[in-house]
Amino acid sequence: MTWMTERLGDLCTTSSGGTPSRGVLEFFGGPIPWAKISDLNVHDGIVLETEESISEAGLRAIGDRLFGRGTIMLAMYGSVGKLAIAGRELSANQAILGIVPRDERCLSSRYLRWWLAYVQPKLANDARGVTQANISKALVDDLRVPLPPIEEQRRIAAILDKADAIRRKRQDALALTDQLLRSTFLEMFGDPVSNPKGWPVVPIGNVISTIEAGWSASGEARACSDGEWGVLKVSAVSTGR
Repeated sequence: MTWMTERLGDLCTTSSGGTPSRGVLEFFGGPIPWAKISDLNVHDGIVLETEESISEAGLRAIGDRLFGRGTIMLAMYGSVGKLAIAGRELSANQAILGIVPRDERCLSSRYLRWWLAYVQPKLANDARGVTQANISKALVDDLRVPLPPIEEQRRIAAILDKADAIRRKRQDALALTDQLLRSTFLEMFGDPVSNPKGWPVVPIGNVISTIEAGWSASGEARACSDGEWGVLKVSAVSTGR
């Protein structure tokens, strides 16, 4: 199905944050949360706390740039396209773009957040920069946003919200399983480094038959092979995929 598209800048208010001068100590440490890209790394995608904060004077120094609760925050530098939602009123540095739909009856912010996640690879591909990849506010404003009927937007967002909640619960379950496995191992065998149970320690070569390195077949070797073989890469060991 093809839907009408409109320019994001015509549908939303977009504004970046700012950084008060680091040379003025009284600009920092105040009551106003001040988000950096690292603060967007939150499990549920909602930013409530930030590593640093600024004072009222610091906020004035950056032109009173505040993001209201519910603002979509998009990383424009480094981790281009990373997203989070402001869970409270807060400020941010210039690497973060705040995005707010002008009319929720036309564009749902929840739908927009998932659409921006969908186009994140495009944003990363369009990023430019010598020392650090970045995108501009103008580039984001020029994105063409598909506009299904508002009820369809809400339906799409609800499905994706539910899927994301399931994903996060699965991550939590895996993390708990990992903790259980580690704690069970330590309870049974003790710390393998300090060896508090006094287990005998021998060279690993004394208790295994062989140690062999893997290899990568050449294209010709693959062509002559009678069958197909799976290849175990480092990523399969480090990430489980």
